[in-house]
Amino acid sequence: MQSSSIEAVINEALRQASTLPHVSLEGEVIITYTWRAEPAAYTLYLTLLHAGRNALLAHTSLASVHILPYREVDRVVAFSMDERDARTVNLAMASSALGVEVVVVGPSLHPAVEETLSSLGVERIIVKSPAPLLTMMAATLYWRPKLMGAREERVKAEVEALDSAVEWVSNRYSRELESLAGKNYESIYYSPTLEAGARYYSILTGSTPKPLDEVSTAKGPLETAAFIAGVDEHNYKDLILSSSLRGVKLNKIVVDTDPVTANIYASILSALAVEKVA
Repeated sequence: MQSSSIEAVINEALRQASTLPHVSLEGEVIITYTWRAEPAAYTLYLTLLHAGRNALLAHTSLASVHILPYREVDRVVAFSMDERDARTVNLAMASSALGVEVVVVGPSLHPAVEETLSSLGVERIIVKSPAPLLTMMAATLYWRPKLMGAREERVKAEVEALDSAVEWVSNRYSRELESLAGKNYESIYYSPTLEAGARYYSILTGSTPKPLDEVSTAKGPLETAAFIAGVDEHNYKDLILSSSLRGVKLNKIVVDTDPVTANIYASILSALAVEKVA
């Protein structure tokens, strides 16, 4: 896909994020995900943490079996990218039996799955974007509860400027783009804040995402990449230094923005670098 084409697809995905219905996030919320949908769920979870809200993040199956039956829950927000998603159906059935509201966010599923979800009274937000995962990640920024202090206005301004995010990322992170373009990393690393962005990159490339802590066991000679949020960087200086002494070259993808928006920028950067979207 040509760079101009990929930029147009990303811009369309970001535009559609602003048009999706808003999800209610009041009360005790469980955020769940199935295969490939984790980046969206994690982005929403991080947003709720920074807003001081009560939220849990779990795989859909884990939530169905180990959380819903034992917690007072007000609402489940389930992200799905699996056309025949039996796990989300099971989650909806468990939630329905317990009187818990469920909203399922993602592309259209198999008609039989959609019919079952409808019969269970599930609220459905269908994502028709050419890059549905990126759209879901961006949508969570529009759904965010109000942040405390001066950060709210700053994040609000960033979200309102998402229509120019592709150009900004291209200019601001040109060195990082060069570090990722044309590479075929078998595995990449991430700091906790940027897990969603790193997993988005891994979905595009097939690389294995690993917590940055695990770089302590990596052996050189090795060249790889590490997605690191600015707020996390100081916590990992020792591991980065020790890995370099073992011959591990870490191409650092440092995204030094507000933690709430960092993953969407990392994902845009990833899509531009590999000229693919999800």
